[in-house]
Amino acid sequence: MSPAETGPRRMVSLPPQSTHLPEMTSEHPATPAASAPPLWRMLLLLAVVLLVPALMMMTAAAIGAAAPDLKVAMQLTQPQVGLLTGIFFFAAGLALPFVGRAVKDCRTTAAGAPRC
Repeated sequence: MSPAETGPRRMVSLPPQSTHLPEMTSEHPATPAASAPPLWRMLLLLAVVLLVPALMMMTAAAIGAAAPDLKVAMQLTQPQVGLLTGIFFFAAGLALPFVGRAVKDCRTTAAGAPRC
């Protein structure tokens, strides 16, 4: 359709809009920002995160270093030493979720004493 077929266009005027905006109010008081955890707690978490893998590696190295003595004292074969090492790390892996839950549930009181 061409503009000639539709007829003349009429201008439509809109009512004037108010420039007054309503005042924004809130019935709720402002909440303070969440406080950061204490520094000692963050350092403890960092130490645990860094020390647990190091402890696991040292344990693996200790078991590897003690393997010849274990073989002689307990009359184990090489596959049995490997099985013993695997069972140790499997048990440690099973224990980690429970240890994590215990650490998560442990809170400190207002006086700073741990409450587990």
